[in-house]
Amino acid sequence: MLNLKITKDDEFVWKVINADCARKIYSLNVEPIYRLYEDDSESLVENVSEITEDGVYGIEIGFLKDIKSMAYISE
Repeated sequence: MLNLKITKDDEFVWKVINADCARKIYSLNVEPIYRLYEDDSESLVENVSEITEDGVYGIEIGFLKDIKSMAYISE
């Protein structure tokens, strides 16, 4: 199942991942990992030790309006 978070203010879309997945992606250094907060703020994970089991993490997808535009173009 695809787990997404869309921020209220700017409709930014995040792919939500668990701590284990965040650690794996961080170690591969292929995508920046962000810790996501309930108030729609985020912080860049700069060290694997910052990834804890009680955190919510995400990978940037983009702004919803841009994603909708891309979907329209591909049809």
